[in-house]
Amino acid sequence: MSVDLKIKVCGIQDQACELDELGVDYIGHIIWEGSSRYLTEETAQLFKEQQLNAKRVGVFVDQTINEIQTRCEKYALDVVQLHGAETPDFCATLRSRFDGAVWKAFAIDENFDFESTQLFDSVIDCCVFDTRGKLPGGNGTTFNWSLLEAYKGSTNYLLSGGIGPDSIADIKAFMQTSYAKKCVGIDLNSKFEIRPGEKDLVKLANFITQIKAL
Repeated sequence: MSVDLKIKVCGIQDQACELDELGVDYIGHIIWEGSSRYLTEETAQLFKEQQLNAKRVGVFVDQTINEIQTRCEKYALDVVQLHGAETPDFCATLRSRFDGAVWKAFAIDENFDFESTQLFDSVIDCCVFDTRGKLPGGNGTTFNWSLLEAYKGSTNYLLSGGIGPDSIADIKAFMQTSYAKKCVGIDLNSKFEIRPGEKDLVKLANFITQIKAL
């Protein structure tokens, strides 16, 4: 089996250059003050000077379009990931004003209605399927991936929620299913943390090597 999964590492504050050297495709920054991984303006002020191969993703939760646009410019963001209750109309408006990609996260549990995602098919570039929990994201728990058999949308997605160093076999098995066809990447966060906002680069390097070998 040959799998070409994009890798996003989220909840990053100031390890972007190190992650870029590991070959990460996307580096995620939490721009929501309710998170312990919140990216401050002081930390982000040097972003425009950093030359990265990876794309920067800003994670927002129910913030205004003006605020999102301001942060995108300040932090040199390539992707906006919406992690709140944003509507398809909101996504369409943002996409018309932002040159980068717009992603929408969905909190998945046994009762999730996958048909609701189809309203976003024409107004976003990617879905992020995460585990429903107390926080909008970064809860460190995994949902039942077989639920994705009910996903019939046309938009590609990233798999998120509780993926850790011991998830390689599960990812390999998942990618062999018919409902993994739209899965283009995985989102890594809390299972690789030393502390909120700081990742264990050795664990990430080992994980990336194993993923690339699938």
